Amino acid sequence: MNQKNNTGVLFINDRKRPERYDPDTTGKALVGGKEYYVSGWTKVPKNNDKSKRYQSLSFIPVQQNTQPGQPQPDVEDDLPF
Repeated sequence: MNQKNNTGVLFINDRKRPERYDPDTTGKALVGGKEYYVSGWTKVPKNNDKSKRYQSLSFIPVQQNTQPGQPQPDVEDDLPF
């Protein structure tokens, strides 16, 4: 794929396992000329307002030889969006 700088793509993770904390979406991004794996988890704010769901993202440099979808710290903050 010929990706433009400062852009990325996310796809639904069709390999998500219910017994693990796998990401809901996965993809890649090119930021500042560096390629990253991107993982996204759909979150609900602490007040459980499902109409304000958001995506929490994790970026891992492709050069690190790590697998995308690693668990990330919990970021269940009430976000203003």
